[in-house]
Amino acid sequence: MTFLSDDIAKDIPGRPIPYVDSDNQPFYDGCARGELWMQLCVDTKKFQFYPRPCSIYTGGQVEWVKCSGKGTVHTFSVIRRNYPEPCFVPFTPYVVAIIDTAEGVRMMSNVTGCALEDVKIGMKVEAYFSCVNEAAQIFMPFWRPASATD
Repeated sequence: MTFLSDDIAKDIPGRPIPYVDSDNQPFYDGCARGELWMQLCVDTKKFQFYPRPCSIYTGGQVEWVKCSGKGTVHTFSVIRRNYPEPCFVPFTPYVVAIIDTAEGVRMMSNVTGCALEDVKIGMKVEAYFSCVNEAAQIFMPFWRPASATD
């Protein structure tokens, strides 16, 4: 049995980090506070992710909304070798998953905190947040199995 540790969520030297700009700053600010924030189309009341300057549905305004941090594994892949990004090689195997958030959008991230064999399509997960670059103070969401009380 292989346990998926939270080490993949830590500050890894050489990890590519996102470019933070005015369109996505509220997302990363929320992550730094341990909160998942997404954009909501003002007209349709539909969520969108990844952050953009306007609604993908109408081209109109969006507002930032704090989300539940709950989700379900839509699909996943086990990464056993990672030659293009050698900084991740020591952490193999690890899971990259597409998460269906409770708000109805999909987000790609890692699932940690459980045995590799326990990750399943349809698995209930919850977000947690980790600083992936201390120097730039970039926090990102990661996912782990939902607690038994959820």
